[in-house]
Amino acid sequence: MDGDRHGRNRLRAEPESPARGAAESDRIPPGPRLWPPAPQTHYERAIEHLVASLDAGEEPIISGRRVLRGTELTFASWESARRCGRAHLPLEIDDNPLEAMYEAGQLGGLAE
Repeated sequence: MDGDRHGRNRLRAEPESPARGAAESDRIPPGPRLWPPAPQTHYERAIEHLVASLDAGEEPIISGRRVLRGTELTFASWESARRCGRAHLPLEIDDNPLEAMYEAGQLGGLAE
């Protein structure tokens, strides 16, 4: 057993022998396992990634800068639909194009 950089212990797992009556599906795959177990939720994985990125001095995948760029692309697609043409980045708008089109009745959809 040895530790990783986050203080978790590595365990070596050996598969059970078929002679001991273990079903094929009950076997533990060979290789190192972490204890405590790896995070299960996407929130825990995101936090682990953030901590690991900060430890390594790298920008996390879910950084504020990247999220703002993605959000601007979403707004640009709505602005492009509103103009029926190209929307150039960086955007120079002060409203939400989707909300404006909705309020103006410009969005198609299912008839009521």
